[in-house]
Amino acid sequence: MTRQEKLRHYFQRGIYGITAEHLSVGRKNVDVVRQMLEGGVRIIQYREKKKSMSEKYEECRALRQLTLDYDALFIVNDHPDLCLLSDADGVHLGQDDYPPGAVRKFIGPDRILGLSTHAPGQLTGAHAAGADYAGVGPLYETNTKEDVMAPVGLAYL
Repeated sequence: MTRQEKLRHYFQRGIYGITAEHLSVGRKNVDVVRQMLEGGVRIIQYREKKKSMSEKYEECRALRQLTLDYDALFIVNDHPDLCLLSDADGVHLGQDDYPPGAVRKFIGPDRILGLSTHAPGQLTGAHAAGADYAGVGPLYETNTKEDVMAPVGLAYL
């Protein structure tokens, strides 16, 4: 399936699940992701900030296999290298991560590239920067992330 076919097929099917083991009440990412996939989620983003790269690599390998078993996309947050090493479908970047154009060259034309946005100018610039999709937020106040921007609200969508 081409990148564009994946985008059409998976992104129109509902929930985009994001890992956060420190918020999973003692459950491991593999177990939580399996439950998400059993519940119908077909896009999983691996987002772990506090683990070593070797831990992230091992988890990504396991999660990649799970997503293949359930016909789901696997996106790695922040790490284009880990995206390639785990054979993920794509990578998701924040505004302060690597430049999207450089990452596109690194991951190649067949992988998906996502970009977080927090303001209208960032949203309009995401496509021009080479992103296939843009994450928007936060919509509401949150305590799941540190150094978070002010909520943008539903009107932003």
